[in-house]
Amino acid sequence: MAIGGGDVVSPSAAILTVALLFIPPLLACRPWLPPQIKKYTHLAPLFLISATMIFRIRAMWNADGRDAQVVGWLPKGIDGMSALPHIFDGPAGLMLGLLFGFSIGLALHQSELNQNRLHRWAAICWVVFLGWGTPSDGFAQSTIPATLSTLGAEHGWENFAIPLLGLGLSFIVLPTLCQLEIQGPDNVTSIQFTAAICLCLLLLDLSHELALTAIIILLIGAIGHLRVSLWVHDLRGQAMHYRWAGLLLVFFYSAVFIIFGMAWLAQSEPWISDIETALWSSRLTVGWILLCGLIGALTPILGWDARPRPEAWGFLVGLLISASILPRLELIEYALFPIFILCLTIPIMAPLVEYRMEHSIPQRMLELTLIICVQFGSLVLLSVYEFPLSLICLFTLSPVIWLHHVSISSSLEEEE
Repeated sequence: MAIGGGDVVSPSAAILTVALLFIPPLLACRPWLPPQIKKYTHLAPLFLISATMIFRIRAMWNADGRDAQVVGWLPKGIDGMSALPHIFDGPAGLMLGLLFGFSIGLALHQSELNQNRLHRWAAICWVVFLGWGTPSDGFAQSTIPATLSTLGAEHGWENFAIPLLGLGLSFIVLPTLCQLEIQGPDNVTSIQFTAAICLCLLLLDLSHELALTAIIILLIGAIGHLRVSLWVHDLRGQAMHYRWAGLLLVFFYSAVFIIFGMAWLAQSEPWISDIETALWSSRLTVGWILLCGLIGALTPILGWDARPRPEAWGFLVGLLISASILPRLELIEYALFPIFILCLTIPIMAPLVEYRMEHSIPQRMLELTLIICVQFGSLVLLSVYEFPLSLICLFTLSPVIWLHHVSISSSLEEEE
């Protein structure tokens, strides 16, 4: 089994293995399914996770010493109703709680306008939560009961907020991203946009697993990039000449920034003595990240070209997805923030090297200098001063939130 371990077959692990193998293709291939199956795809995740929850409740209620999660996180002498708050304890319990709330949100979402796109994003999240984020032996079962620990978690009622965060992820964050992609920013209210960002930042604070951090960076990076790129397109339009220069900057500057930004942050590892060692150790990881970006840049060939600068959008989303689907690569956690910074700033940088009569060269140089200072200044704050990642992300996203609020207010005034 993909998720298992232990001496005997665990019902929870068996169901989650089926969910890991069955749910992502079902969600991703929804547009091509027969109508009789398509209308029930959003209920399948909730059905499987609910079945898993039944076995989790039973194991906690009976204080089953054969269950790995019970042995690892339930204090000795606790059973019955008082044991239920511990159902989402530990890394496996955290992911189970997120998946439970996430599947509820998918079941409740009924908008047909962006249903297919939402299910594709949900398929990526499902693979990361269950495939990469859930420990393989988190719900294992043994034949011989073990003695429960006296050092288990003493409280756990706050863990019931975890499914609510999963619910917000599928019911607010993913629909916000899909609405930005399909309908544009004018159809996303300021409250919804801000709530989506805040939910992601809250999950970023809870993420002790690389997989969860990577998927949250993917979602807020995609939301931020799409909002900034649409704003830049509305403000400056499409260049008449030298568009190739903008794409060249996107590809080559992104590669250079990832290489050196990743090496700079990776110096915090005890076994890395200098930046040369970091550059050499991260070479294969950088190669895989850039390969994912280049594959994403080819998506306009498939017809996904409804956005401004579709090649740049595909390239940056490919970079974001790479950290989610390849979390076991060496030092890849240090590439998350450089990629996130690029997604917010590259849409502003690219038009500055194209032919535009309305912008003078000194103005372009000044803007480029300011953007580069912000990029490298953020890296310094994260590495030297060890600011929390969620706090720096909030600082970098604050102008984007303000921009969205101002744009929505202006559009409402024009309609009146």
